[in-house]
Amino acid sequence: VLFRSEESIRYYLDSVDSLLRSENAPWSSIQPWLADPRATMTLKLLEAWSNQYGTPLPRLSLLQESLRLPKTILDPPPLLLGGDLSELGFPPGPIYSKILAAIRSLQLDGKLCNKREALEWLKNFGENAIGNDRST
Repeated sequence: VLFRSEESIRYYLDSVDSLLRSENAPWSSIQPWLADPRATMTLKLLEAWSNQYGTPLPRLSLLQESLRLPKTILDPPPLLLGGDLSELGFPPGPIYSKILAAIRSLQLDGKLCNKREALEWLKNFGENAIGNDRST
């Protein structure tokens, strides 16, 4: 069974739509989608759409090649976790997801390569980039 629920149909349609619009999107916006277990099927649907409508999708082959990357490259471990933020004095709360998402995007786009760089970014730019209210 290809589609097990309305939710899965919605996921595939939304994914195909997002990928059709992603021609100039940074890796950090595409990578989480590629790391999802449903990515292979979504790419098959995208390829079928391209063939059906005769519309070449230049990024399709890049996406297909990217799925063959080793997991450590396609979905590397995050540079920082919530425990790191707690150690830095950030109280638990919604700020964690903002900080961790910002660092993850920078990591995936190759702008941060290790924990030290992530901590330095957070120290120098993080609070300004996400807002400096540690209580939110």
